[in-house]
Amino acid sequence: MRRPFLIILGVCLTPIAILAEESNFNPQPLALCDKLENFYQVTPRFYSGGQPEGDEAFAALAKQGVKTLLSVDGATPDVAAAKRHGLRYIHIPFGYGGIPRAAELALTRAAKECEGPIYVHCHHGKHRGPAGMAIMCQATGAATAEESHDYLVEAGTAAKYAGLYDNVANYKPPQAGEAASELVEIAEVPELAKQMVEIDGLFEKLAKRPTDRRAAVELAELFRELARLDKVNDVDYVQLANSAGNAAEEVGARDNAHQSYVRVLQATCNKCHEVYRD
Repeated sequence: MRRPFLIILGVCLTPIAILAEESNFNPQPLALCDKLENFYQVTPRFYSGGQPEGDEAFAALAKQGVKTLLSVDGATPDVAAAKRHGLRYIHIPFGYGGIPRAAELALTRAAKECEGPIYVHCHHGKHRGPAGMAIMCQATGAATAEESHDYLVEAGTAAKYAGLYDNVANYKPPQAGEAASELVEIAEVPELAKQMVEIDGLFEKLAKRPTDRRAAVELAELFRELARLDKVNDVDYVQLANSAGNAAEEVGARDNAHQSYVRVLQATCNKCHEVYRD
């Protein structure tokens, strides 16, 4: 049974002590597998990067010695694929605007209790994943706030996601009376976040192949559904979502659509992100 998003989180299989020698903070990019973007070894016990894509990626992680996968992305983790390779999944999703305290506490608990090495990932491994990793490094004493900031910059975390940088800079260990809830393999994600995951996937398809009319049509419908789904009393939001739907429909209506049309769609999305996500 799924649990409330960022309220009930889950238990790792094997709680372990954090060894002092595992706190060697030295982020290094590694070319582990073509199916793993932005892969970093951050400490001997911590890795970060993009979402594993297919059995090849899970096999590469297992071969590297990883025991626990920790997703901070809104997409549902592929728990079955992970288990085929002897890996455990933990799901602590959060957005681009910052890391809620409940998520910080869950990341702290996972860092201290989960069997390592641990691989932390978001979608592309550039923004939320490194931020979650930085919290875990500070929680275990592996890195200072300053070192964590430098790691975010190196990993490619965009400066516009100021909330992520602020949370990393101001992280505090659990205080008296604060306790992380149980950790789970799959956390319940709000409907808006689910829709955005679908939109990201379709947009990637369209960016690679602008003539994919099916992806464009599906994208247009998802944008219009967003206008009905959330913030429906916000006129500006509804207008932006519908504008994105119109831009996607324009791409889908053309047999010879090319990247310039996709860039128009991207610009529309960016306007919405600046106000409602970034």
